[in-house]
Amino acid sequence: MAALDVTDEEGIAALAANLQGQGRTLGVIINNAAVLTARDTQIEELDFQDMLTTMNINLYGPMRVVKHFLPLLTEPELSIINISSEAGSITNAYSGDYPYSISKTALNMFTQQLHVYVKERRFKCSACIPAGCIRIWAGQKRQRIRPKVLKGILDLIEKRTTPEGHFMFVDYTGKDMKI
Repeated sequence: MAALDVTDEEGIAALAANLQGQGRTLGVIINNAAVLTARDTQIEELDFQDMLTTMNINLYGPMRVVKHFLPLLTEPELSIINISSEAGSITNAYSGDYPYSISKTALNMFTQQLHVYVKERRFKCSACIPAGCIRIWAGQKRQRIRPKVLKGILDLIEKRTTPEGHFMFVDYTGKDMKI
């Protein structure tokens, strides 16, 4: 498995070209890279470098990956899963965590646009909230993803669970979340 930096478009393009040159194909893209900066920071203290860094990784990273890897998605039962967060819900908005919340809301919109774009090709795209998943943030205790969450995400990928709503913003069981 090759290392991939979602902020490095040239590296992403090179890896995709390398895989394509080897005749490799994909059945799924899972965009999971994310950062949480400016935790509990109020707007008056917000450093916009945190906004730029967060958007670069949490939104533009998945966009770069899809841009270059989409042509490799040719296997049956195609899926694109963007790992989102309840923090990306406009309905359940809260103050603080501006960079993270805004980046995840934007990721949800990107997922919806992508869903419409690839729908005719029988792709499934969703922004999945792995509720119950313990995320690993820099400087915090490392923990594992709960098995039921992992199984739920695999069920979404393998289409044993199919989201039915108009918006592809779901929890790990495929249940629609409020956007």
